[in-house]
Formats: sequence, structure tokens, C-alpha cells
Amino acid sequence: MEPAHEPETCISRTILWNHGCAVLGNGEFTSLTRMETGAMISPNSEDMINHLHLLQITVPTPAMIDNRLVNAVRAFLRFRTGSRVQITQVRFFDGEQQFAHFITPLKANVVTTRSMKFRSPHPVSQGISLSLEVTFMSSEVSDAWVEIIGAGIEFVQAAPVPLPPRRAGGEELEEL
Repeated sequence: MEPAHEPETCISRTILWNHGCAVLGNGEFTSLTRMETGAMISPNSEDMINHLHLLQITVPTPAMIDNRLVNAVRAFLRFRTGSRVQITQVRFFDGEQQFAHFITPLKANVVTTRSMKFRSPHPVSQGISLSLEVTFMSSEVSDAWVEIIGAGIEFVQAAPVPLPPRRAGGEELEEL
């Protein structure tokens, strides 16, 4: 007699990224240049110095993975900055609802990937976007710029979703 085996539990993990060229800025205040590596953002004038500027980037968001709803568990931001700029806050939204907020100065003169784990898994309902709060401390383009190379979210499967029962006999759907 063979020993009984418990079914293995396998949770799928998926990380989806969006290229930095998808960044949207508040255009009247910033210069945004799209490049092969991402988006370069710098101030347009002296009036922009020491003011908060917002950049938005959406991340492709799956509704389901293997017939299961998904939870967002971790975020990734790939970026670099000049010496006179920093990303002061990162906010995460599902549709219009904010579900996470990190207050941490992010600066890096070399390409850096920052991982941010959410306190608890967030059940995705609409679509994930990031809002980056950026402060420029100089109008010198050589020192005051931020390059967003990409943003990503790690998704894991949530509880199984029951599929609707199939019709016996393979009935066709009616045309509209």
C-alpha cells in the first residue's frame, strides 16, 4: 500500500514591469525627455526649485493568474538621480484608492533598483499605479534630474475563484 500524498500547494508569482517611457509628469513644471532607457525629468525654471513635483507610472495589472485573483505584495522602482534631486515619497494606488505609502528619500547616481514590500498583500481590484513625489534642489540640469527606468509589481495568487459550471452537451452560446 502506497502512502497517501497531500496535494502540493503551488502559488504562482508574477512580476510585471512598465518601461520608464510610460512616466507622466506635471508638464507645465518639468521637462520630460523619453529615451531608450526610460524617462529623464528635469526642472524647467527656477520656480520649480524646492517644490513638490508628481510623476505617475502605471504597471500592467493582471486580473487573474491561473484562475485565481491576485494580490500585490511588493513593488520595484528602477531609477537614478542627479546629486541635487531626490524622490521623497512613493504612493501606490489601485484605481483611485491609495493602498500603500513609503516616505523615504531615494537618491542614486548610478542605476538602482529599490524593492518596497507592502505591509500586507493588497487584493487587486482595478489597476496599480505609482505616484512619485520629487523635489529638485537646483535648476542646473547637470545636477537636478531624475531618470525613471521602470516600475514593477510582484503579484501572487489569492484564494481560488470557483469557475462557473459547464453546460452539459457543449451547448453553444446564443449570438446577439
